[in-house]
Amino acid sequence: MAKYFLAVDGGGTKTDVVCANENGDVIGRGVSGPTNITTTSVGAASFNLIEAIRQSIESLPIEEAELGEKEFPILVMGLAGLDSSKEYEEAYKVFSQAIAHYNIKKLILVNDSLIALENGSNKPNAVILIS
Repeated sequence: MAKYFLAVDGGGTKTDVVCANENGDVIGRGVSGPTNITTTSVGAASFNLIEAIRQSIESLPIEEAELGEKEFPILVMGLAGLDSSKEYEEAYKVFSQAIAHYNIKKLILVNDSLIALENGSNKPNAVILIS
């Protein structure tokens, strides 16, 4: 069974998703509206996540898509507005339900500042500005 990995940047204005294979090759990308549940409705945020994932995986081999043999061991989502444990619990509930029909084994939610720091610099004194 082929394994694919999903990375999500869920913002207040748009959501970007990248699907990559086990070798790190990017298979597809998806873009949709916001997934920040503090600035948009839960329904819209869920729809936007599902739509961006759909776009990112539409280039997967047809045989696997037809057989339902795609496996996503992990989906990591950097989410704008994920600033408290209450927001985390609500977002986890909303998004784990939204993606339940995918074969995703583990969902990890972090504040989007963490993925910005990890992606932007390997310096120990890095700073990000989100505006």
